[in-house]
Amino acid sequence: MASVTYRAVDKIYGDGLHAVRQLSLDIPDGAFTVLVGPSGCGKTTALRMCAGLEEISGGELLVGGEVINRLDPGKRDVAMVFQNYALYPHMSVFENIAFPLRATHVPAAEIKTRVERVIELLDLREHAKRKPGNLSGGQRQRVAMGRAIVRQPKVFLMDEPLSNLDAKLRVQMRAEISQLQHELGVTTLYVTHDQTEAMTMGSQMAVMRKGVLQQAGAPQDIYNDPANLFVAEFVGSPAMTLFAGHTELDNGRTVLVLGQQRLELAEGALARHPAVGRNNGRRVVVGIRPEHMQPPGAADSGRARLRGKVTLVEPLGPQQLVHVDVEAEPVVSDAVLEIAGDGDAEAGRANRRGTAAVRAVAAFDSRVNVQAGSEIELAIPTEELHFFDPDTGMALRG
Repeated sequence: MASVTYRAVDKIYGDGLHAVRQLSLDIPDGAFTVLVGPSGCGKTTALRMCAGLEEISGGELLVGGEVINRLDPGKRDVAMVFQNYALYPHMSVFENIAFPLRATHVPAAEIKTRVERVIELLDLREHAKRKPGNLSGGQRQRVAMGRAIVRQPKVFLMDEPLSNLDAKLRVQMRAEISQLQHELGVTTLYVTHDQTEAMTMGSQMAVMRKGVLQQAGAPQDIYNDPANLFVAEFVGSPAMTLFAGHTELDNGRTVLVLGQQRLELAEGALARHPAVGRNNGRRVVVGIRPEHMQPPGAADSGRARLRGKVTLVEPLGPQQLVHVDVEAEPVVSDAVLEIAGDGDAEAGRANRRGTAAVRAVAAFDSRVNVQAGSEIELAIPTEELHFFDPDTGMALRG
């Protein structure tokens, strides 16, 4: 086992593409770290540099305290699990798992012992003689992982290993991989574009955008305290609702103005974001998580109210997602447009300037009776609001 450290690592391709920019990230010994971000953000490139499949253009990459920039891939003592499994179709499960040991001339008796142990660990005993073509997607994924595990490497590298599986199997395999990593205790770097995987699997999450690390830390900490607008919208499903507005001082109390609506900020909100209270009159971007927008009840008498019109209700078993159009100014930024999949940022800005409503998505208990087309008030605990600078996109924390 070993730690992995990126020290100001760069990757610049021959055509000038700067795929990874000054990446600095510490992955402790035994940690399960997930690199997450949209397609093209540099996460797979960062992983491949650790594996030795991409040359490092600048900075240092260390495994177990040793700089590996120029070390041959075969000497790095890391094992990679690929998106497409990369199994040999003519070999049995046993032979596929044994292959890396045979390639390094491990004695036959030891190969048999180690492979059988891995097959038992992955519940593949009944399939040991079968070939990949006769296995399900989940079973093939287990074989690919077995081939990595049997090497007993210092580090596991996993490149979107669940992307080819159906939704139900992905959920099952997420749990299996997490449990397996916990049992083995091997340092793991896992790449995915799926922020649900990132939230549920890793002990550490690192969010990337356009080759730049945006934020790293425990998944729940990032969810609760995003560093900027990109992280705020990217992490969480449904995404955080964002409004553009400003603050005012009204009879000694700080009020948040969203369109024609005014929300008095509780002391807890100002304590959490003192910069907001110190600069009344400033423009801000305000974020609200779905679970913090609720139908008013007796217990919510002290909460601010946000009015809107229900446009859609999505039942999801124990909860329902309630889409509400709120008359307010929408947020238009490169980060928001990128996540929305808007390739033309300027066109996106022009299209949204005249919009007079923001679509908020609230998560209600399924027993709440709410109908599309109805007017509604949302109870907002203002201490749970997130505030961002509209120019820089950074969180207003101090």
